[in-house]
Amino acid sequence: MVTMKEIAQKSGFSQATVSRLLNGDPTLSVKEETRRRIIEVSEQLGYATGSRRIVLPRRVAVLDNATREEELADAYFDELRSVLGDNARA
Repeated sequence: MVTMKEIAQKSGFSQATVSRLLNGDPTLSVKEETRRRIIEVSEQLGYATGSRRIVLPRRVAVLDNATREEELADAYFDELRSVLGDNARA
């Protein structure tokens, strides 16, 4: 059975950070790179989360102030917005 201590050692982060992340502490503020590394290592080592669920942030904002005419003039940005919207809905 893999322990949080082993995940901490292999990932290079403190045991407290690993524990708070894997236990879903909503007050934990870490870089996305840190979050992904800890989760990657925990999966590699086969850490069983049991009833705990690791939640990755999935918030994306697309800010746009272009008019429809401006969008139509540049197909790249029109397609980019479409792809971002499709992926967000999925």
